[in-house]
Amino acid sequence: MNVIGIDFDSQIINIAVFDSKLNLINVRSINLNNNSTDHVKQLYSLIGNKKNKVSSSLDSKYVLIKTFFLKVKNKFTLKNAIQNQKESITFIDIKDSIILDRYHSNISIVQFYITTKDFLQKHLSKLKHIQIDPEYVTSNTTSLFRFANAYLKTPPSFIIINLGECKTTLVIIEDGVIKSSNTIKIGFSKIKLSHLENKKSNSLDQIDLTKLPKKSSLKILLDELKTEIEKSINVFYKNKNFDELTLFFTGSISEIKDLDVFLKFDKTKVVDIDKKILLKQNDIKKYAIAIGCALDMEKRDLISTQFRVNEFTSKKIKQAIGALSFISFSIILFFTMFFHFYSNKLLDSKEKRLFDLVQNFEKKDFLNMNKNVLLEKASAYQKIDLLSSIIKKEAKDFPFYLKTLKVSSFLKYLNNLDDVKDIEIKKIHYVLEEFPNLSNKYSPYLPKIEIEFSTSDISNARKFHMLLLNEKTIIDTTKDINLDILNKNFKIIFYLKNNIGS
Repeated sequence: MNVIGIDFDSQIINIAVFDSKLNLINVRSINLNNNSTDHVKQLYSLIGNKKNKVSSSLDSKYVLIKTFFLKVKNKFTLKNAIQNQKESITFIDIKDSIILDRYHSNISIVQFYITTKDFLQKHLSKLKHIQIDPEYVTSNTTSLFRFANAYLKTPPSFIIINLGECKTTLVIIEDGVIKSSNTIKIGFSKIKLSHLENKKSNSLDQIDLTKLPKKSSLKILLDELKTEIEKSINVFYKNKNFDELTLFFTGSISEIKDLDVFLKFDKTKVVDIDKKILLKQNDIKKYAIAIGCALDMEKRDLISTQFRVNEFTSKKIKQAIGALSFISFSIILFFTMFFHFYSNKLLDSKEKRLFDLVQNFEKKDFLNMNKNVLLEKASAYQKIDLLSSIIKKEAKDFPFYLKTLKVSSFLKYLNNLDDVKDIEIKKIHYVLEEFPNLSNKYSPYLPKIEIEFSTSDISNARKFHMLLLNEKTIIDTTKDINLDILNKNFKIIFYLKNNIGS
């Protein structure tokens, strides 16, 4: 599977082909004015495979970018604020528009990329005419930014100037965000025509632009292009102070020697791709838009702009969604059937355990069930109903409420004793030796306490023992209260009273 980016500029198609790991493996230009069948074969050999993913891009002049400051932390409020802003940002009927919103939380701005359904439809029809149906449609603006991010050590703010076949595109980047774009109706084809008017001129890549005659058509055209570039940039930076602007030239800029130097103006500097990359593929900048739109399709992040949404979704994606839906439905159906089967098995198992429990109750006759004549021919479910009714008739405080001190209450009592402060308690063992149950519901609660402690003075142990002997409130003094001497410690054993508050 390959990822293919297409830049359709006039009758020239620039194509960039990436492998599945986004390694650039091929770039090529095809001139549709050339009727040679070889060019057609080249085109379809590159994009004809159904497994390949194809991306194209709208001309920047058909995509409007609007930026607003919007500092909202709550996600729900943010969503509503963006929706309200979206409905009021364009004079075009929102039903006829495609509006993509992008929120940059780090700088608290929301951006809207706006085009019309008519522009998108014309773009798709143009590609359909040469039997291309891209799954993804972005914009030249985004594609150029993608290219710069991939191949240039980009500063936070810079300007991309792309010399295309029939137009020049400017993209202004500030703080890593696209802020503006503009299109100038002068491209490389117009420059070539101006050059051809002077038959005595050298080839374009040999011309010394500093020595062009002032009245030559090429000099006039290049001066006009430079003026338009400077004018577009000055409009954006009209009320902004800057020391120096960074320019990055792409497209067919390398076709004319030192054209980037010629087009720069005061307070600007030119940056370029690393020379190592240019040595491997010196014409890579010519395919900047094609490369960028392929990368944009695969990145799918905050920068990405996919205009093929809703009714414009490609057939290939619809088929993929349909196949995925079928697979998802099949998986859900399988797990539903499995769960139904498993739950039935589980219910059968639980039902059997319940019936076994009822039989156990009958054998031990915990609730005098055998005395009930009606149960002789009763089913297991009827016996369960009887058990339920018998239990419901029991006193609500039996056997669910502890009628003696809880562990926490006893520890609180122990902590409040003054004489305990002279001893160090090592262990406390609290156990219910007797308690009520279904077979003997009137059996009392009988908590047995064992306390192991140490003290430097044996008299403190005796004091503690005497304290417990004289305690009439919670300790059962009718039972033995024994004090045993261990190797280095003491152990005292006694019982708590029944029927006291917890």
